[in-house]
Amino acid sequence: MKTVLAPAAIWVVAVAPCSGRADEAASDAADRGWSASAGFELLSDDRLRGISQSDGLPALKGGFDLSHRGGFHAGAWAGNVGARQFPGGSGMGAILAGGMRVPLGDDLVADGGLNAYVYPGARVGARRAAPPAVPIGQRFDTLEIYGAVAAYGLSARLDLATGAYFGVQHGRGSWYADLTYNYAASDRIALIGHLGRRAVRGLGARPSASYSDYKVGVEVAAFDLTCGAALVGTDVKPANPLFYSAVDPNDGGSRKALGKSTVIVSVGKTFY
Repeated sequence: MKTVLAPAAIWVVAVAPCSGRADEAASDAADRGWSASAGFELLSDDRLRGISQSDGLPALKGGFDLSHRGGFHAGAWAGNVGARQFPGGSGMGAILAGGMRVPLGDDLVADGGLNAYVYPGARVGARRAAPPAVPIGQRFDTLEIYGAVAAYGLSARLDLATGAYFGVQHGRGSWYADLTYNYAASDRIALIGHLGRRAVRGLGARPSASYSDYKVGVEVAAFDLTCGAALVGTDVKPANPLFYSAVDPNDGGSRKALGKSTVIVSVGKTFY
């Protein structure tokens, strides 16, 4: 982390005399319809679709988003991931996304695009039990297309895999359905409810890796930060150790469930 922050600090000092030009450039971009934001988030556990990506440990994520008033939007976020769950990699994972939003009526918006999940260097390895459908050496990188509609705080979304799916070589056609409701209780408090369903293809007669997940939480804006707490969990069966678990060396090599219910706390900051 020091190797990232130190050059950033030097860069800020170096360009300080040019801040006026930067402000002019930002103003010009806004006049052309562009807007951008960046941010970071610290979490007690980083869950993707109910499953921990950080081996149940704290995670730090950061990234940026870019959008145009015409509907185009793109973003890139990265953070640390679990070395036991993603062996052989750099310990980092990233999400790259882009799409187009189209207003359909009174507070009704449609959205569609692509998601790319990237785990540099990480492959299914000998430290993780793998059925034949998940061969040793298969990468975890995944590309999806998605479509969504949203209105009055309620959103419905479907993500569809175009090829290999998080280590499943023949996972094309795997999907994830997301139903989420955000309720603004006040200017500073938001309540969140979520239900999801993941269907994994390409495993043949092997134990199913499909499951449902949920989230119930609250987010509070205070001191220019967004603080959150949420109960997150899945219905993944402990009897199926081939998926959604990682070997815990601190407990005699036993498997650590990555989808069990837990309370996750977070704090984040957005810069505009």
